[in-house]
Amino acid sequence: MGAAPGPRSGRRDGLALTPAGKLYAELCRDVLWRGAQFEAALDALERLGRADRDIALPSAPKKPRAATWVTRRGIQVDRIASAWLIRRFIDIEARFRFVDPARHKPKKGEIRFDMFEAEYGHAEGRCTFETLLNSFTLKDAALASIAEMIHDLDLKDGRFARPETAGLGRLLAGIAALHRDDRVRLDAGGAAFDALYTDWLQRGDHAVAAAEQAPYEPRRSVGRLVVETLPYDYTQFGSLPGVA
Repeated sequence: MGAAPGPRSGRRDGLALTPAGKLYAELCRDVLWRGAQFEAALDALERLGRADRDIALPSAPKKPRAATWVTRRGIQVDRIASAWLIRRFIDIEARFRFVDPARHKPKKGEIRFDMFEAEYGHAEGRCTFETLLNSFTLKDAALASIAEMIHDLDLKDGRFARPETAGLGRLLAGIAALHRDDRVRLDAGGAAFDALYTDWLQRGDHAVAAAEQAPYEPRRSVGRLVVETLPYDYTQFGSLPGVA
């Protein structure tokens, strides 16, 4: 018995091929082979896509409810602003404790911020307010602008140089000078941030389109974004919670 014709034989299905036919047959074989490769690649990508859907992607932590938030006593700029952010946008029933960090022993269920070994503090060049904003993916352009001012006041690096920053710093310094009680500082500072936030919304300096904005990331250039303000119901916050 003779050997079977190889893949480049001049015969195809038992027929003798002309030189043109041989060329055509080779082209068909090549196209079919590459097509099979393409189909196999598509199958592999589909399997990869199915596996990818099974992988849990990182997400923002679940917002606490009625938690006890702990920070260092003698609150100033970053801690006042962070506590306001917490009870306005993260945990509206939050209770706060202001402690001596040298003597404080963490208790189960407490959430620490802006202190040693805190769950939320300075990280990657961010102040605590920025860390909270980023961690809970609060998509609000007005809050992002407040974050820029708190960053410059707390880290003193002049990164954003917003014109309102110096005035806010003087106001918070005055509150701290007037009141020794941290609970009073928080209430007074919180009222100041309420007014600042509401003023921006009413003036139309920022949009609060949470569903359409990316998670907060500090901008690197100095500038100002002016966009249309969307309707915003500020009464959603209700009455202020107590402070422990």
